[in-house]
Amino acid sequence: MKITAIHANKYNRDVFSIYIDGLHRLTLSNELVLELGAKTGQTISEETLLAWAKKASLSQAKAAAFNLLSQRMHSRKELEDKLKRKGFPEEAVSRAIERLDELRMLDDQAYAEALVRSKLNRKAVGAMKLKATLHRKGINRDIIDSTLNEVPLYAEELCQKAAEKKLASLKRESDPIKRRRKLGDYLYRQGFDWNTISLTLNRILDEEK
Repeated sequence: MKITAIHANKYNRDVFSIYIDGLHRLTLSNELVLELGAKTGQTISEETLLAWAKKASLSQAKAAAFNLLSQRMHSRKELEDKLKRKGFPEEAVSRAIERLDELRMLDDQAYAEALVRSKLNRKAVGAMKLKATLHRKGINRDIIDSTLNEVPLYAEELCQKAAEKKLASLKRESDPIKRRRKLGDYLYRQGFDWNTISLTLNRILDEEK
């Protein structure tokens, strides 16, 4: 097999299309073209082509991972899933994640704490909802538990804040029993435990009387 042409991408001059025997077979970064010594007219074997393709896949996976992390923090599992959805082979994804670990760019503990603080800054929610959110992000149980211990939740204060905000939209409900039930159900959906909810309902609804 022979490299018959190497064309720079018209939208990204650092990316090159490699044509072998007249067919586009590979896309390489400028860095890889130089590293591999790819040249027009060069004869290569199928084995060499596969090795180049593997290098290209790893390089592209790492570039995609760096790009995702430049936008915001990600958990390890979240980043893995996104790279796989982009079509990168499992080996390339695994090695890209390993490289990020070497560079200390992935930290599930720091990510979890930042996510919890961000959620609490936007809305008063309880520990159960925060646990569910962290679990969906692929955070393991030990990190979830340590995160919720590290970040002060002030459950009763948060529950009261959420209840007061929701209560404003329940003013039209004249039946106190229905209003209490609706408010309690809402607080439970926000991740508060029933003991905290009960204390909050007793306090906030008693104040209305």
